[in-house]
Amino acid sequence: HKVLRLLSDQPNEPELSRLRMRANGQIAMFGWREGMTAEQVKPFIEEALGWARKIDTTMTSLLLAADGGISVASGRSADDYAARIKEALALDCKEPSPGRAATLNALFCHAKWLAGCLNKALAANSWALQNVSDISTFDEQFLGLDVEQWMRSLRGRILVRLGQFGEAEKNLQQVLSIDQSRLDPAVQFIPHLAYVDLAYFGRNPAVANEHALHISASSEKIQNPYLTVYALGCLGTARFVEGEFDAAASKLIEGIEFAKSAKAALEFEPEMMATLADCHYQMEDFEKAETIAQQAIEVAQQRGARLAVCRASVISASVIHAAHGVKRQAEAIERLTCAEDLIRYTGAEVFLDRVAQVRALISNSSPPAAAQEG
Repeated sequence: HKVLRLLSDQPNEPELSRLRMRANGQIAMFGWREGMTAEQVKPFIEEALGWARKIDTTMTSLLLAADGGISVASGRSADDYAARIKEALALDCKEPSPGRAATLNALFCHAKWLAGCLNKALAANSWALQNVSDISTFDEQFLGLDVEQWMRSLRGRILVRLGQFGEAEKNLQQVLSIDQSRLDPAVQFIPHLAYVDLAYFGRNPAVANEHALHISASSEKIQNPYLTVYALGCLGTARFVEGEFDAAASKLIEGIEFAKSAKAALEFEPEMMATLADCHYQMEDFEKAETIAQQAIEVAQQRGARLAVCRASVISASVIHAAHGVKRQAEAIERLTCAEDLIRYTGAEVFLDRVAQVRALISNSSPPAAAQEG
């Protein structure tokens, strides 16, 4: 912003215009950290793209990626983000650059992760890591992070949701074995976030608490809205794993409300809502649990967040069965079928155990065949 102010009364000379383009682009690229919305970023993107068309078309693909990233962080669909990156990749094919292709595949991995397309995310992740040495210093500076460590960290999260816990933990241990202090906080917290995921599905309170507290400490240190949302959500998840469901619900509500007010990390909102619904289910407040689970499904569908839709659908089926039994059995089964379809589509085998548990509960409570026929 200061660069743009200094340039406001300067002539449109090539080097000054290049600075205008880069300043606008960086505002778009970093806006998600401070809660800028897609609407607020739009004029900066448009100006940067305008300059790119005039003086440096190689910047266009990065600017399209920035546009997609801010859109998903401010609550739009992850599918739109992925479409923007595909558009950028198509542009790069016209002027091939191995480094830029690696950068864009890293971003495509992120987009497909948020959309819940785990196998596609993993494939893009592998491609980016294999070619990470080709990424230019300029691209890394524009993104503002170490692409290799970002991809290695995100790979851990993807492997957890694929149900490959052993591979996930091996990956995360390798990531955490390097000096984390030199990494951007937006990358540094990801392996700890993956460990909270791992602890949630493995029901390991000590691990969940350790890594949630690490994220919370980082958040308090740098006072970043984006990281604050994840810190609150992870603290809530840790309390859930410990069986402190009321305390978990309190933290999750705080995280959801903060995300909405700060307009930051809205891609994490459906996950927090799903966990909140599960808290109320565990506390046998079935009415509230059903309402929140349904809201989580709707928000996740709007944002193209298939993993959250899947998870909330399983929780919804659990709640409907617990509260209504055979009266709404067909509805509970429909929710499970939706979850199973999403598991096949996304590859998220981590949800299979709970689906099987709920199906068994429904099956065991079904009336005898003769009674059904009668």
